[in-house]
Amino acid sequence: MLQLRTKACDDLEGHPARIVTEKLMLNVKPVVAGIALFAGLVAVSTAIAEEVKTDATPAETAAESALVDAATAPKVEVAIAGDAVAGAKVFRKCKACHDVEGKNKVGPHLDGVIGRPVASVEGFKYSPAIVEYAAGQPDWTVEALTAFLRKPKDVIAKTKMSFAGLKKDEDLINILAYLNDPSAVK
Repeated sequence: MLQLRTKACDDLEGHPARIVTEKLMLNVKPVVAGIALFAGLVAVSTAIAEEVKTDATPAETAAESALVDAATAPKVEVAIAGDAVAGAKVFRKCKACHDVEGKNKVGPHLDGVIGRPVASVEGFKYSPAIVEYAAGQPDWTVEALTAFLRKPKDVIAKTKMSFAGLKKDEDLINILAYLNDPSAVK
């Protein structure tokens, strides 16, 4: 097993430092054995779990996939962490083209935008660029909105939106909090 002997150790016969080293070596052996046992248990458990997965019915597999998707789905709580009141002030930059009360302007209304399918507001004529973007990014997740609001032209090169973007992370977090719940400001 582990041998930490050196010539210097051999010269220390009976020395307290050598006795301590030898005692430590005796204590290390059970720890190494415990780690090996734990690794073996993990390997067996993983093999059993994989075998159980292959025996699952299609309905169980679909249910499990839904749970995984829900667990990995973007969380709106990221937006809630911001300050909706400060976000309402940031939203002033957007008000000329967007509304949060269901009214389309030059751009579509943004109430309920977080989690909403991209290019889905009824009665609004979207540009081909945003419709194409929607094919690859089906919903306005917090991450998708963050990237788009930071630099719209980097996300959708041919967007008709002339807004340059929000440079400050604080503004992004706050506007997401506001868009998540505009009524929090009233």
